[in-house]
Order: sequence, then C-alpha cells, then structure tokens
Amino acid sequence: MFKKILISLLLLSTFVAHTIASNTHFVNTKTLKVRMGPNSTSAHLYSIYKGEKVKVYELKNSWARISQYTKTAHWVHQDYLSELENKKPVVVEKPVVIKEPAVEPVKKEVLEEQTIEPETLIIEDDRSIETLLLSTVAKSDDFERFESTFIPVSQRLVQDGICQLKDFKRSNGWMELSDGTLYFIYCGKIKKQNKIFLNVVTGETFKKTY
Repeated sequence: MFKKILISLLLLSTFVAHTIASNTHFVNTKTLKVRMGPNSTSAHLYSIYKGEKVKVYELKNSWARISQYTKTAHWVHQDYLSELENKKPVVVEKPVVIKEPAVEPVKKEVLEEQTIEPETLIIEDDRSIETLLLSTVAKSDDFERFESTFIPVSQRLVQDGICQLKDFKRSNGWMELSDGTLYFIYCGKIKKQNKIFLNVVTGETFKKTY
C-alpha cells in the first residue's frame, strides 16, 4: 500500500514539474521556429516573430508548449520567450521650432517734391540754349514770313535778361494779335504787365501801359 502511494506521488510530482498554468509570454527574438516536439530535431511547423503573444501550457527540458494537445503539439525553446512584451521605448521628439527670419521694418523715405523748371530739362539734352531758343522760336505764328525779325529780337530779349527760354517754350514762340502786325509773348508770369509786344514791320518791342 505504501509503495502505491509513493509511486502516485512521484508521478504527480513529475506531471507538475512538466506542466504550468496557462501564462502569457512574448517572443523576444527576431524569428522563432515552432516544432512538433520539445527538441531541435523535431519537424519545423512554422515560425513566429518578435513581439508575438503566446500562451505557455507546459515546460519540458527548456522547451515550452504553446498549444493545447490536439493532434499535434507546438513547441518553442523557452529561452526565446519573455513574460513582458518586448516593446521599444517610445521616444517623444521635441518639436522643432523654426524661427522665421526677422523682418526689418521698411524705412519710408519722404521724397520732397521738386519743381523742375523747363531749363533744367533742356540743359540735360546736351544742346546749347541758343539752339533750343531757335527751335522754340521756329514754332511762332507766321515764322516763315517773319523769321528774320523773330530770331534776332528773341535773342536780344534773352541776352538782356528780359525774357527766358522757358517763356518762349510756354507759348511756343510769338503769338499773333488780330491786326496781323503785332505779336506778343509773356516774359514772366502770365499777367498783363508781363506781356511784351513786337511790331514785325519795325522790329520794335514794347509794353503797354494798362
């Protein structure tokens, strides 16, 4: 009777040594072969991969059975299983702050209005005032008839400082009056007292008293 009890206890301890409760484990190697038996010479059934979750139903000679007994048991080596999932630590990257280049304030330049007299533009043409005066006087009324009078009289008025080139340019030379003998030009602002008259018959210039 004692021998039967002893044998039963030995069988029970052996079974307990080779069986564990159902535990969840994770594959900790890149590729793990699943075999039909608890040894490296057993047939290779398929492979499982790192991070996969399996349940261990039995341990035997450093091998773990990861399936219940049906027709075929599935075994993997115990060294390639971990009780904790082999997860890579999550690295939280700091957001990259891109600084925009500083924009310098635009300096506003105040441009002063400049009054450009006709002479200023004329001198920049690289032509003599004399030539410009002649080309301006040539636009006078009836110039072809009284050219010999218009030109010398205009030159004299500019040389004496009575008129300026801009005065002739403003009116395009001498302007005819209704009688056909007198012509006039404003030397200065357009006012009665600045009107210069020319008698094309005598070549005389004068101002009227108003």
